[in-house]
Amino acid sequence: MKLLKTTIGEEKMNYTELTNKKRKEFGNIQDYLAWYNENRSMLIEMEREEKVANKKEIKAFANRGSYTDCEPFEVVKKISDKCVEIRMMDSKELEWEKEWVVGGFSGIMVNQNEQKWEITQNKNRPTFRIRFSNPKNGYITWKDKYGNQYSMNDRPIKFYDYNF
Repeated sequence: MKLLKTTIGEEKMNYTELTNKKRKEFGNIQDYLAWYNENRSMLIEMEREEKVANKKEIKAFANRGSYTDCEPFEVVKKISDKCVEIRMMDSKELEWEKEWVVGGFSGIMVNQNEQKWEITQNKNRPTFRIRFSNPKNGYITWKDKYGNQYSMNDRPIKFYDYNF
């Protein structure tokens, strides 16, 4: 079977659309993999561009990851496509059943993914800017001037790792 090269129209698709279309188009995995290998360099670039676009999209909230914890911030103002102003949100832990078992230094919480938080806006907190980092070595993120990393999200997320 002669393999089909990717057409110009298909190059305008994003990586996910194109690979899904080709999976359906080819009858078996061997033909799909042969097509993938033939178009590998183009597909790698398309995948990278799609990842950058997804991470770069500005959403309502920017959650700061710090090791295993997560703190919620709201996006207050869009400065440009690569810069936004954010403000930390207040979070109050709500009542929930904590389940501890023996282990570690003092115990292990086995149900920490069930924690509940009330997250509210606080307009008295200061605002500051974060910028979309230039993707180097495949690492893509939003950062503040101190190097803290943020990820855009449609909802605020608060998580405290009791086992760290």
